Amino acid sequence: MSTVFSSRSRLEKIAVDIIEDFETKPRLKDGRGNAMLVAGSIYSACKYYEIFQKMGFKKCAIVTSFNPGVGSIRTEVVGGDEETETFEQYEIYKEMLNGKDVETFEKEVKNKFINEPAQMKLLIVVDKLLTGFDTPPTTYLYLDKSMKDHGLFQAICRVNRLDDESKDFGYIVDYKQLFGKIKDAVTDYTSGAFEGFDEQDISGLIKNRIDEAKNDFEEALEKLDDLCQGVKAPKSMIDYQHFFCGNYAVGNVNEEIFVANRERLYRLVSSLVRAYVELKPDIAIVTTMSLIKDVEEPLMLCAELGINAITTCEEAFFPGNSNPILTHRLDEMAKKNNCTITGSGYQDIYWGQLISSIAGSTHKITKIKGSSSYNVEDYGIALAKAHGAGLSLEDFDKEVAAADRISDEERLDIIKRGEFAPSYMWNVNGWLAEKLGLTIISQTQKCVPQIHDKDLFSSTLNMNIKAGDATGMSAVVTSETKEGIVLETECIGKVYAEDEFDKNEWTVFGEPDTSI
Repeated sequence: MSTVFSSRSRLEKIAVDIIEDFETKPRLKDGRGNAMLVAGSIYSACKYYEIFQKMGFKKCAIVTSFNPGVGSIRTEVVGGDEETETFEQYEIYKEMLNGKDVETFEKEVKNKFINEPAQMKLLIVVDKLLTGFDTPPTTYLYLDKSMKDHGLFQAICRVNRLDDESKDFGYIVDYKQLFGKIKDAVTDYTSGAFEGFDEQDISGLIKNRIDEAKNDFEEALEKLDDLCQGVKAPKSMIDYQHFFCGNYAVGNVNEEIFVANRERLYRLVSSLVRAYVELKPDIAIVTTMSLIKDVEEPLMLCAELGINAITTCEEAFFPGNSNPILTHRLDEMAKKNNCTITGSGYQDIYWGQLISSIAGSTHKITKIKGSSSYNVEDYGIALAKAHGAGLSLEDFDKEVAAADRISDEERLDIIKRGEFAPSYMWNVNGWLAEKLGLTIISQTQKCVPQIHDKDLFSSTLNMNIKAGDATGMSAVVTSETKEGIVLETECIGKVYAEDEFDKNEWTVFGEPDTSI
């Protein structure tokens, strides 16, 4: 008990490390996988269990050769009021069994461990279950016992059983330095931990994680490339959309084919992301969606693994005023793992830094007014539909504009629930106000339909938009501040006519008035 390897403080540190894995590691976090902890003695196993229980990690159990019968209790004491190790084992076991006999308890525990990994996350063992106990969900093996040769070989085999596609590897966490020089363990199978085995018997048992991840990453990329070979030239955004979602304008769409293509796409992208994470990159770039809730998974994964990430998600430029709860979760996880999640992109320069620089050189400001336009044809079906392109004015009012005809209290409640869909300028106004030291006391958002006096053809929607129908919308955000300065900004997204183009127009009103 007095040795370093069995000290309670050491066991507590290991327990904290294991619990953190269950909070952050794929499969452990989502309940699809579980783990085994090999303790050095029955007493250590019991102390581990006691520590986990006190830390609130309840879904674990001990499985050892110990049977807490009355005859197993020794009467001698170590000294003073200190109980014997055997008596402590007895007390911890009896509390864990909760009236059940050992055989019944172990049967239930093993069944849960195999069939309900989320309900039995960790088994603490010493010798039992290290041979002949096949558990596909088991993904991590924590070693805190001196082992070698056949015993170590059998223990490692607990995590090499195939499971679903989310299990790429079995992971071994070595707290006893059994592998010492890990390179030797990988390349020389007949020395160190595996001395006594023939090389052919264990060749491939341990692999270099980085090399395997690189191979998996390249394989997933190749499969994605093969999948996308079916996309018709010139392979523009609309061609990819038609390949995965169908072209309903031409009719006779077999939805099953497109569903199958999309499902395969999702599986391959998931595999690609897992392999990418295993490569431990210096930075990840996320350029997929506009709302922070839609990029939560990749950003949270980066934060959990301590990988810096930068995203062009427009809401991520200043997400605290539209989805504060998710923003806080991402921020806390990034701080915990010493990494940075950054929102940047077009708005960072042209709607943020440029405008704040001009405002900073203005003697007096009464109002900042800005407008930016873009062609929804360049960004695909989802964005075009979100902007109401192709709707009649009546349908636009019902499906788009009505969402913003709510009270400030209702909007605040939606924001708190993480269900608010901000326009791009909603977050820009928040960023500008904070940058300029302004306090927003009121902020509203209004969606106004854009129309054209002639029919327009949308290649993205594959339809003619009739004259007078909505070609898109303008989202106008107005912010009133405690300091009296008004921020009025709008984003215009629509299907362009031949003479229209992208543009930014900003004016800082005051002394002097400045327009760009």
